[in-house]
This record gives sequence, structure tokens and C-alpha cells, in this order.
Amino acid sequence: ILKDNPADVYLLQEVDKPCKRSHQTDQYQKLIETLPSTQSSFSVNYDVQRVPAPVLQPWKAYGRTHSGLATFSRHSIKAAERLQLPGRSSWPSYLFQLDRCVAVHRIPLDNGKELVIANIHNAAYDKTGTIKSLQLNFLKELFIKDYEAGNYVIAGGDWNQSPPYFDNSRLNPGKGPSHPAAYISPDLFPPSWQWIYDPLTETVRHNTTPYEKGKNYVRVIDYFLLSPNIQAVKVRCINHKFKYSDHQPVMVEVKLKGVQ
Repeated sequence: ILKDNPADVYLLQEVDKPCKRSHQTDQYQKLIETLPSTQSSFSVNYDVQRVPAPVLQPWKAYGRTHSGLATFSRHSIKAAERLQLPGRSSWPSYLFQLDRCVAVHRIPLDNGKELVIANIHNAAYDKTGTIKSLQLNFLKELFIKDYEAGNYVIAGGDWNQSPPYFDNSRLNPGKGPSHPAAYISPDLFPPSWQWIYDPLTETVRHNTTPYEKGKNYVRVIDYFLLSPNIQAVKVRCINHKFKYSDHQPVMVEVKLKGVQ
């Protein structure tokens, strides 16, 4: 899919280094080989010696897990930084959960400013929404600070929440979710900031059962946030009918205002 859909920058989540759940495959190294002539970074967000889940089926336990966010760029990256996101689950579950982070990359531009690209994978299992709120407010402060400095900001990945105002029921005629879906508040960012997504194609499916079109509940939780000085040209979800993952990739084409 990556080869067939060339891009300037790739933002990937849940990329495994050798561990049990990926059958000891070094997915990051394979991606490096798949995307030659790119710079890359790897930000660890899951490094646990033994994950016991599922507890009632110990023979299927995750075991050793080592995973993270992988970013690839065909443009020169001046700096790449892993920033820890606030909030964590209660004890003892946090011992086996992801240490959520954002991977921030800075690409210098001809006008003296920077294109700031953030690889996102926010909290998923948060019944009260407290952790999600902490993380979103952290990202808001981070992104607005860069925009006010004159930089251009693109944040993309798995937000684990649907974008403001999007109605997932349009993708699920006659079905309701097994649990309430979380949505990002429309008041989180100023109105000039843009949430860019494909409204016609689902990006994630419930995976408690094998995928069967029309049976699994589906949502949009993978998309982009653009600062006001960036214009979205087009966006589309690459629909591979969940052949390889419970998520589907999303592509966006943008234009930086004031940059040739």
C-alpha cells in the first residue's frame, strides 16, 4: 500500500520492533527497506516485558511487546522529538498499557519557518475521558505555540476520537455502537484550524469478530489537523476493506500558504 501510494511524509502507528505479537518481525526495518531515500524516526510508546492479556487465555498472551510511532520523510528533517503525553491508567493496568506520546518533526522551509509534522496516537481506553482531555489540551498548547511563531503545523494519525461534528451513524445504517464513541470538542481549537478527513470511508472497525462488511461497527478516528496557514487540497481514505489491519490509511494533499 505504501509503495502504491507514494507520499512526501508517512505517519505510521503501532509499528513493532521484534516481539511476540508480530512473530519477531522487525517491522520498522522492513519499512526502511520499503521506503528508500527517506529519513525516518521511531518513537517508542509500548515497551513491556510481558503483557498477560488475554488473562483467561494465557497461551495467547501478548508476551514481550516493543512498538511505537514510525515517521518517514522524503524531505530533510531538522529535528525529531518524542514528547510524552500526560495522563495514564490506574494501577496495575498502567503497567501493561502504552506510554502515549507524540512524535514531532521539523522540516525547514525556504521562507525561514518550519513545517511541523506531528505523528499522533492518543489514548483509547479512557472511560471518563479525563486522559483524552489532558492529552488534547497538551497538543493544543504545543501546536498553537508553533503556529504563533509562524510555523506550519500538520498533525495526523490515530486520535482514538472522531472529529468534531462527524456522525459515525452515517457509516452504520441500522446499527448502534457497542460502547459510546468519543468525539473531539469543536471548541478545542480556534475555528480557523481545520480537521481534515474522508467523510465517506471508515478508518477503523470493531474487531471483536472477523470483518464482514455491514456487520462490524465502523468509525472515523484517523485524520489530520491543519493550522490556518495550510490549505487542504484533497483527502481520501485508502479502502483496502481491512485486509491487513483494523485501521485504514488516510492520505491528504496540502498547500503551504506563502511557500512556493
